[in-house]
Amino acid sequence: MINIFVVLRFIKNQWLGFVIALLWLIAATVSNMNMKNKIEKLDSIQSNINKQKVIIDTLYKENVRVETRIKILKQKEYDTIRIIDTMSISELQKYFANRYNKKDSIVGRGR
Repeated sequence: MINIFVVLRFIKNQWLGFVIALLWLIAATVSNMNMKNKIEKLDSIQSNINKQKVIIDTLYKENVRVETRIKILKQKEYDTIRIIDTMSISELQKYFANRYNKKDSIVGRGR
C-alpha cells in the first residue's frame, strides 16, 4: 500500500521535476486537442474539395456535350450553305418561298 506521506515528501523533495512533468503533460494535452481540431478542419476541407471536383467533372461533361452539339450544328449549317450555293436562282426562290411562307413570315404576323 502506498503511504500518502511518502508521496508528499517525494513531491516536496522533487518539486521542480514534478512541475516540469505536470507542465509537459498539460502541453501535450493541449497540443493533442489542437491536432484534433486541425484534423477535423483538414477533413472538412478535403470533403469540400471532393464536392468541388464532382461539380467540375459535371461541368466538364456538360461542356463536352455542348461543344459536340455546336460542332453538329456548324456541320449542318455548312451542309445547308453548300446545298444552297449549288442551287439555281429558281430553286433558291422556291426554297426561300417554302421556308418563309406567309403564316411564318414576320410581315404576315402583324395583320
